[in-house]
Parts: sequence; structure tokens; C-alpha cells
Amino acid sequence: GARVEQIQAAYSFAMPTWVKTNPEALVSVQNCFGKVVAYYRHIGDFEEWEDFNLRVLNISKTRLGPNHRMVMDLLAEMGEGYLAFGRIDESEACFKEALTICEAYPDLKMSEAPWLILNSAGVAFMRGEIVMARLLLDQVMERLAEAPTMNNVVLLEALANYAAIFRATRNLAEFDRVSLQAEEVAKEVWKSEPARVVSPVLALIRSNEELGRSDVADRFSQWIVNEMESIPFSGDDMRGYGLVPRVFLHDCHENGLPASIEMIRPNIVADMAGRASI
Repeated sequence: GARVEQIQAAYSFAMPTWVKTNPEALVSVQNCFGKVVAYYRHIGDFEEWEDFNLRVLNISKTRLGPNHRMVMDLLAEMGEGYLAFGRIDESEACFKEALTICEAYPDLKMSEAPWLILNSAGVAFMRGEIVMARLLLDQVMERLAEAPTMNNVVLLEALANYAAIFRATRNLAEFDRVSLQAEEVAKEVWKSEPARVVSPVLALIRSNEELGRSDVADRFSQWIVNEMESIPFSGDDMRGYGLVPRVFLHDCHENGLPASIEMIRPNIVADMAGRASI
């Protein structure tokens, strides 16, 4: 309503001034924009979500230029949103446009391009285009190999995607290989970005369960829950990693993972229930 219009007006005003003179000042406006987008996604209102995003995208392109890196970020976020709403064609178009912009920035080709290609691989997999998904994942691995330092977060996501492909094609030898590699990479990622581990590890747990690799699934599950128990809770749980245990256990419940996983360390649920509310 009126609040959304105010945020859009503020965003429009900020573009020609703050971005050029004081980029940090734009953070508060972007945060408001992000909250509105997240709200529409949460309630599942696709029409409002798309309308708001397209208006902000138009403002960004008009004020900053169609090839600005902030436009790339918006397109990437819209691609993920479209995917969440099941709009595969629109998602693919956003990722492709974002990648085209990304390729024009030498400093982003190594850091952001692998993410965008990885998302495109996910779109191809959802379409059932297994060969294309595999080719795109191979491109991701090539980009990672060319980078001065390995981005283990992207690598972990890529390995989880490979595992999904090998599960679908019943290539068990390759599935086991990437699953074991992903396990080692996950441990490295956990040291610096624990929250980025949960989604790919859950995907790997499901894949192993579906293929009857219950020993690997249980090992993954036990490891991540043990690690989460070691995270110190604080008053900043809402912003920190304290939410990870609840997210993980909620996902276990919603997706019907084995009861043994749900019941591991029940004190996590009790602890978090008393410390934070979502």
C-alpha cells in the first residue's frame, strides 16, 4: 500500500545521489526493499511480488543504467524469487541477463558468474534437461578452477547439484564420489559460513536416503546437528547462526526425513524456543 509506495519513492530518490556519493547510505533503503520482497514471497503473493520487483528494476535501470552491477544483483534475486514461485522461464531469463551484465565486470567474472551459472543449472535440472544441467555445472567447475582462490560455498552447492543429477541418472559410482567430496567441503564451509551449509547438506541427506545410502545420510545428519549444538547462543540469535538449528529441524519435520534425525539433540528445539521467535 502506501508504505510500499514510500519505499519505492525513497529507492528512486536514492539512485542518482547516494549510489554515487555515499553507497553505504543506500543500505537502509535496500533493506526496506528486501523486507517488502521477502514479505510478498512469504505470503505467496506472486502478483504483488513481481509488480514491486519490476518497478524497482525499472527505477534501477533508468537511474543507474541497464548494465550497472546493482541491476545485476536485482536480476539475480528476481531469478531466485521466480524459481521459488515455480516460474521457470522468467527465472532463466533473469539469470541470463544478470550473467551478461556480470561478464562485463572483470572482478565479478570470478566471484559472481559461477553463482549465476549454478542457478541456471538448477533451472535446467528442474526442466528435466539433465545434459544441459551437467554442462552448466561443468562450466561452474571450470570457473572455480580459474579463480585465484577456491570458493567452497559455490563448490558445495555445485557438488549437491551434481549429486542430484547422478541420483536421477542412477550413476551410483559418481554419486558416491561427489557425495563424499561434498562432505569434506561442507566441513570447510562450516568453519566460516555455517548458514550456507544447511541447504546443500539437506539435499545430500535426501539424495542419500533415496538411494538407500542411509549410513551416509545418518553421518551427514549427525555431523551437522553436532556442529549446530556447538554454536553459542546470544541475544543476537535472530541475526546470527542461532536460527540454523530451528531451520534445519523445521525442514526435517516438513519434509518427512527420518524420525531419528528429528529427535537428535531435542534440547536444541527447547533452547531455541526459549531464546528466539520466528
